[in-house]
Amino acid sequence: MRATSLALAVLAVAAAMSACSQSDRSDMSSDARDAAHSASTEAAKVASDADMKRTEADLKHLGHVAAQDVRKGAAEAKAATNSMVSDAQRAAHKAGERQDQNDQSSSSSS
Repeated sequence: MRATSLALAVLAVAAAMSACSQSDRSDMSSDARDAAHSASTEAAKVASDADMKRTEADLKHLGHVAAQDVRKGAAEAKAATNSMVSDAQRAAHKAGERQDQNDQSSSSSS
Protein backbone atom coordinates (compact mmCIF):
# COMPACT_ATOMS: atom_id res chain seq x y z
CA MET A 1 0.00 0.00 0.00
CA ARG A 2 2.77 2.40 0.95
CA ALA A 3 4.81 1.52 -2.14
CA THR A 4 1.74 1.99 -4.35
CA SER A 5 1.08 5.44 -2.87
CA LEU A 6 4.70 6.41 -3.34
CA ALA A 7 4.68 5.17 -6.94
CA LEU A 8 1.50 7.13 -7.68
CA ALA A 9 3.03 10.27 -6.14
CA VAL A 10 6.15 9.87 -8.26
CA LEU A 11 4.04 9.40 -11.40
CA ALA A 12 1.95 12.47 -10.55
CA VAL A 13 5.08 14.56 -10.04
CA ALA A 14 6.57 13.22 -13.28
CA ALA A 15 3.37 14.03 -15.18
CA ALA A 16 3.22 17.50 -13.70
CA MET A 17 6.88 18.10 -14.50
CA SER A 18 6.51 17.00 -18.11
CA ALA A 19 3.79 19.61 -18.66
CA CYS A 20 5.96 22.42 -17.33
CA SER A 21 8.87 24.47 -18.67
CA GLN A 22 12.48 23.63 -17.78
CA SER A 23 12.56 26.42 -15.20
CA ASP A 24 9.29 25.23 -13.61
CA ARG A 25 10.59 21.65 -13.55
CA SER A 26 13.77 22.79 -11.84
CA ASP A 27 11.76 24.72 -9.24
CA MET A 28 9.42 21.77 -8.69
CA SER A 29 12.37 19.41 -8.35
CA SER A 30 14.03 21.71 -5.87
CA ASP A 31 10.77 22.11 -3.91
CA ALA A 32 10.27 18.34 -3.86
CA ARG A 33 13.83 17.78 -2.60
CA ASP A 34 13.35 20.44 0.08
CA ALA A 35 10.04 18.91 1.17
CA ALA A 36 11.57 15.43 1.31
CA HIS A 37 14.52 16.76 3.31
CA SER A 38 12.21 18.59 5.72
CA ALA A 39 10.05 15.49 6.19
CA SER A 40 13.15 13.37 6.78
CA THR A 41 14.51 15.86 9.29
CA GLU A 42 11.22 16.03 11.18
CA ALA A 43 10.91 12.23 11.20
CA ALA A 44 14.42 11.98 12.65
CA LYS A 45 13.53 14.55 15.32
CA VAL A 46 10.40 12.65 16.28
CA ALA A 47 12.28 9.33 16.34
CA SER A 48 14.94 10.70 18.67
CA ASP A 49 12.64 12.84 20.82
CA ALA A 50 12.93 11.96 24.52
CA ASP A 51 9.16 12.26 25.05
CA MET A 52 8.53 9.86 22.17
CA LYS A 53 11.05 7.39 23.58
CA ARG A 54 9.37 7.59 27.02
CA THR A 55 5.97 7.13 25.41
CA GLU A 56 7.26 4.12 23.49
CA ALA A 57 8.72 2.62 26.68
CA ASP A 58 5.48 3.29 28.57
CA LEU A 59 3.40 1.63 25.85
CA LYS A 60 5.74 -1.35 25.81
CA HIS A 61 5.48 -1.65 29.60
CA LEU A 62 1.69 -1.38 29.46
CA GLY A 63 1.64 -4.13 26.85
CA HIS A 64 3.65 -6.40 29.15
CA VAL A 65 1.40 -5.59 32.11
CA ALA A 66 -1.70 -6.27 30.05
CA ALA A 67 -0.25 -9.58 28.85
CA GLN A 68 0.52 -10.60 32.43
CA ASP A 69 -3.03 -9.71 33.49
CA VAL A 70 -4.47 -11.76 30.63
CA ARG A 71 -2.29 -14.75 31.53
CA LYS A 72 -3.27 -14.44 35.19
CA GLY A 73 -6.97 -14.19 34.29
CA ALA A 74 -6.68 -17.21 32.00
CA ALA A 75 -5.00 -19.24 34.74
CA GLU A 76 -7.72 -18.25 37.23
CA ALA A 77 -10.44 -19.14 34.74
CA LYS A 78 -8.78 -22.50 34.08
CA ALA A 79 -8.54 -23.22 37.80
CA ALA A 80 -12.19 -22.26 38.32
CA THR A 81 -13.26 -24.44 35.38
CA ASN A 82 -11.25 -27.40 36.70
CA SER A 83 -12.83 -26.94 40.12
CA MET A 84 -16.31 -26.85 38.60
CA VAL A 85 -15.58 -29.99 36.58
CA SER A 86 -14.33 -31.80 39.69
CA ASP A 87 -17.40 -30.72 41.65
CA ALA A 88 -19.68 -31.89 38.84
CA GLN A 89 -17.88 -35.24 38.62
CA ARG A 90 -18.19 -35.77 42.38
CA ALA A 91 -21.87 -34.82 42.30
CA ALA A 92 -22.50 -37.18 39.38
CA HIS A 93 -20.65 -39.98 41.15
CA LYS A 94 -22.66 -39.46 44.36
CA ALA A 95 -25.90 -39.33 42.39
CA GLY A 96 -24.93 -42.58 40.67
CA GLU A 97 -24.15 -44.22 44.00
CA ARG A 98 -27.51 -43.10 45.43
CA GLN A 99 -29.26 -44.43 42.35
CA ASP A 100 -27.43 -47.76 42.71
CA GLN A 101 -28.45 -47.95 46.39
CA ASN A 102 -32.05 -47.14 45.46
CA ASP A 103 -31.98 -49.79 42.73
CA GLN A 104 -30.54 -52.36 45.16
CA SER A 105 -33.16 -51.49 47.78
CA SER A 106 -35.92 -51.75 45.23
CA SER A 107 -34.73 -55.10 43.88
CA SER A 108 -34.17 -56.68 47.31
CA SER A 109 -37.60 -55.63 48.57
CA SER A 110 -39.35 -57.02 45.49
